[in-house]
Amino acid sequence: MEIIPINEVNKNHLAEVKKEMEKLGSPVIKAVAAPQWGAWVAIEGSHRVAAAAQLGLPVIIEEVEYSETAMLSDYGCGDEDDYTIADIVDSAYERGHLAIDVDII
Repeated sequence: MEIIPINEVNKNHLAEVKKEMEKLGSPVIKAVAAPQWGAWVAIEGSHRVAAAAQLGLPVIIEEVEYSETAMLSDYGCGDEDDYTIADIVDSAYERGHLAIDVDII
């Protein structure tokens, strides 16, 4: 199954995250089911998803419901910019080239 991450992955930060995940194991990622893209759309954890794929670890999905009004910050996600869940899911096609194939629990 593919996960479309919310952000591009920085190679230096990815190396740090991989070291942590080698100790911690599979990440838990908040994501929205997006059958229209044939994937999950992550609302956090781009580096953890990429690290899991490289390490051969499954990703544990904490499902978030699609919403026109709920904000990333409602789920403890996002940085200085706050978007609705709908904004992230509906624009996933723009990030489709970032899709990462992982096993999902």
